[in-house]
Amino acid sequence: MTAHRTNRLLLALLLLGLSVWAGCAVAAGKGLDVGQLGEKPVSLTEYFAVLEDPKAALSLLDVQKPEIASRFKAEPASASGVDFGDSCSAFWLRLTLRNNASHSTESVIDFGKSKIGTVVFYYEDENGVSRSVTTGISLPFETRPYNHRNLVFPVTLAAHRAQTYYFRLQSADPVRIPVRMRILTSTAFHEYEVRDYLGHAWFFGMACAMIVFNLLLALILRDTVYLQYVGFVFCVTLQAAAETGMGFQFLWRDSPRADFLAMPALVLSSHLALISLLRRMVDTARIMPRYDRVLVVIWYIHFFVLIAVVCSYRIFGLFNLLVPVVMTAALVAALLGILKKERGAIYFLAAFIGPIAGAIVNSSHASGLMPIDIPPETLTEGGAVFEMIMLAFALADRYKQFRQEKDRAQRETIEAQAQLNSNLEWLVEIRTKELSESNKKLEHLSVTDKLTGLSNRLKLEQVIEDELNRSRHHSSLFSLVLIDIDAFKSVNDTYGHPIGDQVLIEVARLLLEGVREADCVGRWGGEEYLIICPDMDAGEAAALAETLRRKIDAHAFAVVGNKTLSFGVSGYRNGDTPARIMKRADDALYRAKKNGRNRVESV
Repeated sequence: MTAHRTNRLLLALLLLGLSVWAGCAVAAGKGLDVGQLGEKPVSLTEYFAVLEDPKAALSLLDVQKPEIASRFKAEPASASGVDFGDSCSAFWLRLTLRNNASHSTESVIDFGKSKIGTVVFYYEDENGVSRSVTTGISLPFETRPYNHRNLVFPVTLAAHRAQTYYFRLQSADPVRIPVRMRILTSTAFHEYEVRDYLGHAWFFGMACAMIVFNLLLALILRDTVYLQYVGFVFCVTLQAAAETGMGFQFLWRDSPRADFLAMPALVLSSHLALISLLRRMVDTARIMPRYDRVLVVIWYIHFFVLIAVVCSYRIFGLFNLLVPVVMTAALVAALLGILKKERGAIYFLAAFIGPIAGAIVNSSHASGLMPIDIPPETLTEGGAVFEMIMLAFALADRYKQFRQEKDRAQRETIEAQAQLNSNLEWLVEIRTKELSESNKKLEHLSVTDKLTGLSNRLKLEQVIEDELNRSRHHSSLFSLVLIDIDAFKSVNDTYGHPIGDQVLIEVARLLLEGVREADCVGRWGGEEYLIICPDMDAGEAAALAETLRRKIDAHAFAVVGNKTLSFGVSGYRNGDTPARIMKRADDALYRAKKNGRNRVESV
């Protein structure tokens, strides 16, 4: 009888355990097999279970208890992200990953641009020991487990193993916390990382070039308007760095407060610089004195709000109100300037097209009206670059008007003293022609290899980019032929560099003679040449390369005798980038070298 009761008790406990386990499994949401991840990122929204902790009092052990674990709620698969609204609560996210592959996997969980004060990541290491990482925008950048502008968490999962991860999210202020997490393989993330940083590099490079160039103009022309332009571009550039997270990553790593204040402070600073530049360029004090006083008032309001932002965290509502105010005021000033026939106002109005267009496209993309693959930061940076360029044109036009006025005064003086200044006019004409000819020579030299007279690498890269654009838009083909002189080092070592240079020149001449007029032949570097063949597929390019190979093989070079060349051919493929098509050509050339040289290999 006692044994019977014991068996019934064990059965009841077993059923209770299975029910608790099933309840936890349902609350946990779906598990994701990381062994099946491909090249594209996977949204984690539908794989999360979420628990709100209003008092921020729960620990990891608490949320793992069955009575609390059953309160986790799964997000709908259709949701674009986990949005907790305006809340100061702590939120727990639970994510189950499994690896059904026969090998361990390395993945990366990316929070994107989520601005979360504190994130605690709980996981188990390879020995099954519980670990945690605490980071977020309220902590120094050094706390992040991976050196990236976004909140990124690498995870490693052994073969045929599942693991449940917990994230505790909380921000000190009641701000909206949208979380759009995704997971990628480590390889895919590193490729994305390279593309991402290169995508931002063009903007910061352009901005730095604008700053340096206009600083030089300010020093040369001694005109403070160029310094005002530099101040505006500098603030916009730092603003972009703060918005993308690169400011926190590279500039103020140890100061979360600086990162918190950077965006509003830099936006206000850019508005101050914009208003100052607007008043100077449109000359509002002269052509619209009443409205100029309005701009002065707006400038001082921005100035005092900027001081208040730096001194306090609690006035961001006023800051948000000033953004449309200054944009509206600047647009009105530009329109009034156009009515007053002020040339600088036209450029100012045009300068707003870029940021406004970027904002419209970003809003349309966020609302789903205009799905695009371009990151929002790229559109914003593109609009900022357009604004910088248009304002630079405004400065150039201002300088042009200044020069025109000066030339008009000079012409009046010349008309009064025509006979005395005739020699001076002749000298100016001669110098102008010399300058034009020098500019043409410099332009030619900038894209020409000095030794061989062929196109240099800069020119070749430009032609490759042009051909890629043409192929994408017109469905045309082109091919690359990468060439290397076999055993060229022995020529330099045996006969000296002057003889080696003669060989390079002679090979260049023979290549030019053997290609079509439409083909672009250039020196890629050292003893390597590159031929860009428009409207030619890889097979035709390989045939051309074989003809060239035979021609060179049969040619007797002065002093050194016979020399051979190895050829690597690559044809255009959909989705190609300059790096990809060149990589295939380089691989083909390497195979030609490996297979005995003096041959043509194609990909």
